[in-house]
Amino acid sequence: MVEEQNEGPRLYTKKRIHPDGTEVIEAYAYGDSWVQQALLMDDMKFKTPEEAKDWWYKNYGGESK
Repeated sequence: MVEEQNEGPRLYTKKRIHPDGTEVIEAYAYGDSWVQQALLMDDMKFKTPEEAKDWWYKNYGGESK
């Protein structure tokens, strides 16, 4: 069993690759590891890293960095 290390909140991105091979970031999310799964399932997504961080700190405490 792999034990997850809690390194604190982090920024996650959801990317799409165009047919020409260029990568585009579609959305951001910020928080604990469960946030990554929510982003991939389109349950949580923000247009900018700042919006994602602000949401996390507003709902889960602390100050936006």
